[in-house]
Amino acid sequence: AAYKIDSKKVFKCLLFVDSLMFILLEILVVLGKTENRIFYENGHIRYSLGFAYVLEFTTRFLFLLLIFLFLYGEKIKAYIYVLITFLSILILKLTYAKLDFICMISAIPIFLIHKLICDNKLKGKFVVIWEKFWKIAALWSMPVMAVSFTVLSLIYNPNNAFLVKLNRLL
Repeated sequence: AAYKIDSKKVFKCLLFVDSLMFILLEILVVLGKTENRIFYENGHIRYSLGFAYVLEFTTRFLFLLLIFLFLYGEKIKAYIYVLITFLSILILKLTYAKLDFICMISAIPIFLIHKLICDNKLKGKFVVIWEKFWKIAALWSMPVMAVSFTVLSLIYNPNNAFLVKLNRLL
């Protein structure tokens, strides 16, 4: 259906429409016209911010952030990265969605390094290694993650000392 349509146009449209939806939804939440469900989990208060469940908001925001960084990453100024970090922390405080927070924060250095490469501020072997890494990662990430998540699900223990310490850090 998108034959001969520039994918960046599709992403720009998606970014505009979803951002508008987010803004309108949050205005409705603040005005009390849309329900902001509150969940209590392990002593933490988690707000859904107008969605049915907490993770819907954070996951949609993460995807919008990735689209934004993909489209405008080479033009972004330092203060935008600071704003993204602030929004990520705010979202973590409101939703307590730790994995999405880690993904949002992890995206910043990845796109920042890419920007430095595009601006020719990083040169030499690092650029070659960076490009090779992402080609290999793109090829192997899905099968490796599928196996990893399956194995980790089978051996998961909520009382694991390492996991308890990691959970307390966040």
